[in-house]
Amino acid sequence: MVTKLYKNKNGVRVELVGEELATFLSKQPTSETLLSQGKLAKISKLKENRDEANIKPMTSHEAEELIEDIPGNFIKTGNKVYFSFNTAPTGNPATEPSSICIAVIIKGMSNSSYYLRYSCQIIEGETIRKGYVAMDLSLGSSLMSHAELRNTNNVSHCNTVEKEIDDCSSLPDLELIDITFP
Repeated sequence: MVTKLYKNKNGVRVELVGEELATFLSKQPTSETLLSQGKLAKISKLKENRDEANIKPMTSHEAEELIEDIPGNFIKTGNKVYFSFNTAPTGNPATEPSSICIAVIIKGMSNSSYYLRYSCQIIEGETIRKGYVAMDLSLGSSLMSHAELRNTNNVSHCNTVEKEIDDCSSLPDLELIDITFP
């Protein structure tokens, strides 16, 4: 049991004893309260990380590059390039990533030669440049599947880590729980 406690008050060391000490200690959060608050904060950050991971641009797909041969006319180059497909919500139904993919899929199902000229960042090693790729039925379907799988995996990972946080019994153990996403 604590019988004396020293604390700084405006730069002066003050000794707390008796009722003053009891009052001070009664206002301090318990270890259970601190653990509960820590868990809530960690789960909140975990979900924030999950949401950020779900909207990261996808850069693992290749598509045929398009170039402008005369103003307003784009042609396929036959050159496959990696590109960045933005998956963050835009707030505009016409430019939502899922809307773009669905439109390409629907149009591609009725016209096998259909492709959408997609404006993007083209990735060449360490170099990134503006450009266009041809998004066809196959690419639109692949992008949708990849985004759905990534989001499903992120939710599953989040649920597993959240259970680990809920089951944690001490602040030091809570601090060791990794809340990052691959």
